[in-house]
Amino acid sequence: MPLHRQTAKLPSVIMLCLFLLMLASNHVATVTASDEEPTIEFETALENIDEGLIKSHVQFFSEQGSRVTGYAGFFKSAQYIAEEFGKYGIQPLGADEEYFEFFNVTIPLDHGSYIVLPNGTEVPAYAVWPNYVNPSAYQSPPEGDPIVYVGDGSIDEYAGKNVTGRFVLMNFNSRWYFKIAASFEARGVIYILGDDSIRADALQKVYNVPLRFPRLVVSRSVGDYLIHALEKGENVNIWASLNMSWVKLKVPNIIGFVEGSGPLKDEIIAISAYYDSWSIVPGLSPGATDALGI
Repeated sequence: MPLHRQTAKLPSVIMLCLFLLMLASNHVATVTASDEEPTIEFETALENIDEGLIKSHVQFFSEQGSRVTGYAGFFKSAQYIAEEFGKYGIQPLGADEEYFEFFNVTIPLDHGSYIVLPNGTEVPAYAVWPNYVNPSAYQSPPEGDPIVYVGDGSIDEYAGKNVTGRFVLMNFNSRWYFKIAASFEARGVIYILGDDSIRADALQKVYNVPLRFPRLVVSRSVGDYLIHALEKGENVNIWASLNMSWVKLKVPNIIGFVEGSGPLKDEIIAISAYYDSWSIVPGLSPGATDALGI
């Protein structure tokens, strides 16, 4: 998924494993009682990497919908990691003899945004990351909001179109052009997510100005439905519900250790990785790439 981790993420939720690599039990590093330098057997290490196991873990994490800190998939992933630690014999080193060490973090939580189509069908929509501190919560009036399609959102697409007070329907691969819609006093933007959406476009949608300008993302099929209705010359109204707010949540670090042995047993190797993900659309953040560190 190309929307992930384009910019500085929320304060990292760190998984700390204070343990010697499990591969050490397979003699990845061998030492003698003398002062000789350890011999690192890289081939042995590579032979003990289980690609299938790695893929199965990444598949689990990337199937959780969103692992943005504080979202449901994030908490499911935390429990999964703790259970896997137990299977591997990793000892807990968190608070109260558990794997978890909790702290508070403030996040923009999408409570379940949607739009209602002209035929009355309610379909999921996903709020874009807030404009700086403004989550731009929005509810359409009873009569709904008219929409206008502007393709990739470039200035030429607005010729002969009145977008003032209306939602602009725009392809996701539209760079920073939502600012053009805002300058024409559009009410907001509904992005159509395509299979070819790229990180560079997502990055340009981070807006460090607290502008109240609601932005939602819908699927390709929903976008095609709306475009088709507009192409028939109809005045198309939708009812948008953008339900995002800042909330403070208690979230866990996950900490464990494996006791060392031999001449280096008093040394500590710290291994850390984040297990959350980040996306310009926090409700859509499966983060397969982000899962590789775990």
